[in-house]
Amino acid sequence: MKHSQFKKYLPYFEDRYVFEFCPVDRIGDVVAFIDTYWKKNHIFVRSPEFLSWQHYDKASNKYNFVIAKHKKTEEIHAMVGVTLSSHFDPAIKTPVRWGSMWKIRPDIQEPGLGLMVEWKKNETGHACAEVGFGESKIAIGLAKKLKAITGIADQHVIINPKKTTFHIASNVDTADCYAKQAVPSNKALLDCSLDEFRQLEGPVIHTIPFYKSKLYYENRYFRHPIYSYQATKICNAASDVAGILFWRKCTHGSAACIRIVDYFGAHDALSGCLDGFLELLAKYDAEYIDFIHVGMPDKLMMESGFINRGNYPSLIIPNFFEPFVQKNIDVTYSYESRDTNYTPLIFKGDSDQDRPS
Repeated sequence: MKHSQFKKYLPYFEDRYVFEFCPVDRIGDVVAFIDTYWKKNHIFVRSPEFLSWQHYDKASNKYNFVIAKHKKTEEIHAMVGVTLSSHFDPAIKTPVRWGSMWKIRPDIQEPGLGLMVEWKKNETGHACAEVGFGESKIAIGLAKKLKAITGIADQHVIINPKKTTFHIASNVDTADCYAKQAVPSNKALLDCSLDEFRQLEGPVIHTIPFYKSKLYYENRYFRHPIYSYQATKICNAASDVAGILFWRKCTHGSAACIRIVDYFGAHDALSGCLDGFLELLAKYDAEYIDFIHVGMPDKLMMESGFINRGNYPSLIIPNFFEPFVQKNIDVTYSYESRDTNYTPLIFKGDSDQDRPS
């Protein structure tokens, strides 16, 4: 979305609105807006610390929310959240820009106001792609109007074959716990501490997307203020690290599952990992491992043992845990990029999808 479009339509609004990134002294108004118009008792309402971790920009001393402030009342009439991958590593020069929490007050009749805050968010600087993940129907409709690519993320899963009773998953056919196309296991999955992660070097480092970095992963996962993420090394027969998985354990009552939220590695790193995944399931007594993503080849996922939940209409692999909802909930996405180096690869840990709620 070109910033010139914002300037083109600005004269129609500038007598009534100021479009700006949220100053520090207005964050209380944004919190109130979220509580009233987005979701009551949202995590950003209950935890100022988490809000700052996700959205406070130290360099500019502002919060990465674009707001439409009505000049006469000084009330916020629309907003959108912004997260760049460079938020977790300022040295990243061409980040991905993720949008979130796009909302226009339902009692405000100002056609185009939502587009204005969307365009304004581009002033966070150059980004290699504009990405939305877990978007509403309205946001997806807007993305289509703006000629962005849209779709539904894949959800791949490996079910614990040793389980006979399921409390999180439902309608499980134990004959289809994992893909029959899985190649013979030839890799090991090993825990990766922060110190070990910092010492990683060699070819695997070159597989990190250019819009992320080692420091990005450290700050995003190892230093999360609420969730406890784990990092796992994928090692080949020569003990070389071929890839890194980031995941966390999700629970409902006494039951647990494992959710992979991010990954980088060689193109075939996941192939031959089925035994490692089954060992991980046994170690944590988890019902299944799931992996929500955009861009991972289905053939590679099957070679690693994953089945595509979309191919099993009756199988229920929940997405929401806070609160728990035992139903399939598709995750929508959109992206737009003019950067020829950008290849769409989107994970559950991107944007603000994997956060406490």
